[in-house]
Amino acid sequence: MTKSIDIGKLSLLTNFLIVSLVSAQSGALVIDVSGTVSPQNQSITVGVYGTFSDAYALQRAYFLLNSSEAGFGVTQYHLWSAGSWPYSPPVLSSSGSYDVAALQLYVTTASPNTPILLFQTEWTTSDFTTRDVSLSTESTWFTLFQTSSSTNGIAPVSLTNGSATIHVIPAPSLAIALLAGAGMLTAHRRRG
Repeated sequence: MTKSIDIGKLSLLTNFLIVSLVSAQSGALVIDVSGTVSPQNQSITVGVYGTFSDAYALQRAYFLLNSSEAGFGVTQYHLWSAGSWPYSPPVLSSSGSYDVAALQLYVTTASPNTPILLFQTEWTTSDFTTRDVSLSTESTWFTLFQTSSSTNGIAPVSLTNGSATIHVIPAPSLAIALLAGAGMLTAHRRRG
């Protein structure tokens, strides 16, 4: 038994799928690290931003901010615009990950900015052994308001989790400091 295919309907379906994919909403969590950690700069700021395309505003982002090494401090900023909903603060786990719920519950008060800061904290260490500390996000929920009159958020077609690296560098070695000091002393004697 063979079935016939209506080429006109197939072409219409194909065009619909292509248009849907081209204009598909996408979202991402982006991690920003403010600098390099060293004895002179023992703490840096870590921010997580939400970005999106083809939508009006971010509604919700629930995610874990993971670090390959403990060092996160207190929350410096947390997006929470939820009217009378009870506040849900970020939670720092014993494994060193932050569990974050960022929310703009109502489209009337939602900021349409992209990227939008969702969460900010500090990462600190007292061990200045040269190393890289890996950061990553794991999103469990990410929804967007399609328009300025949307009442519910929808999940984007694609979502990208963020990653970043904190670079830890040591203090200058004693030998380099002594050589620099000896060089300045020699230069001073020659001028004198």
